[in-house]
Amino acid sequence: MMYRYRIRELVEENGISLYRLAKTSGLLPATVYAIARGETQPTPETLRRLHQTLETLLNREVSLDELIEVKRTT
Repeated sequence: MMYRYRIRELVEENGISLYRLAKTSGLLPATVYAIARGETQPTPETLRRLHQTLETLLNREVSLDELIEVKRTT
């Protein structure tokens, strides 16, 4: 199974920049950009920080299904 993180879609749909997400979460912008481009997989701690920050910035609960897309490989 492969995972795709929908960070870019969530921030763009809600008028938030990846840079703001990075700065608010305390992560390096390069890390957030790489995850958004699918170049790297986040650690569980990084994913937790991104998830909590998205909930704060969007002022609503963000389900993990919104954030993570499971891609099945054959």
